[in-house]
Amino acid sequence: MPHQLVYLALLAGSLAGPLVLSFDRKVAFYRQFYRVWPAIVVPAALFISWDVWFNAAGVWSFADEYTLGVRWLGLPVEEWAFFLVVPYCSLFVYEVLRNYFPRAGRGRWPVGIAWFFLSFFVLMVVLDGNKLYTTVNFSVALIALLVALFVWKQPEYLGFFFLAWLVSLIPKLVVNGILTSLPVVSYNPGHIIGLRVGTIPVEDFFYFFGLLLLNVMVYERLKRNQG
Repeated sequence: MPHQLVYLALLAGSLAGPLVLSFDRKVAFYRQFYRVWPAIVVPAALFISWDVWFNAAGVWSFADEYTLGVRWLGLPVEEWAFFLVVPYCSLFVYEVLRNYFPRAGRGRWPVGIAWFFLSFFVLMVVLDGNKLYTTVNFSVALIALLVALFVWKQPEYLGFFFLAWLVSLIPKLVVNGILTSLPVVSYNPGHIIGLRVGTIPVEDFFYFFGLLLLNVMVYERLKRNQG
């Protein structure tokens, strides 16, 4: 496979399974498509703006060697596709968990886990305020979680979010591991704390946390409003 297809191939491989399984009779995720796409696009507007800013500021960069070489606002087209593919796959996981394990999100545990993460995010912002990716990343995750707790107020759905995030970390370790080891994307060491899981900066896991939480909140809001 030509090197330029690496990022595109990773996205296609990630999407293939969830897209095919979207027609599973019990989950029937395809029936939610008219809610899924707004739930993807609305948070994507924020995260793409963030991506453009950080790419221009030199916080991270993308290698032309592993992309098609077509860019818009400085980002490879594959990076734009990332904000469609990854949320789609993650929302699919979220809906599968809700349908196959309907009791899993219930109880008091989601609120307890949320307060743990809130404390952790505050700590990271305070301790590493001079690291741009760290500060912005954990601030966004903190704000999203505060909204989930005090505005959204849906602890059961919050529980399914935590489970979906955790399950989705498994393929993320593989895909992001490849992206950061080649590397397709490189990080400026001056803007991260330097703690990594393999080659993946720890901030990436909570970048995904904030993105998916916004996806889920918009998705559930649309489901409630549209009946």
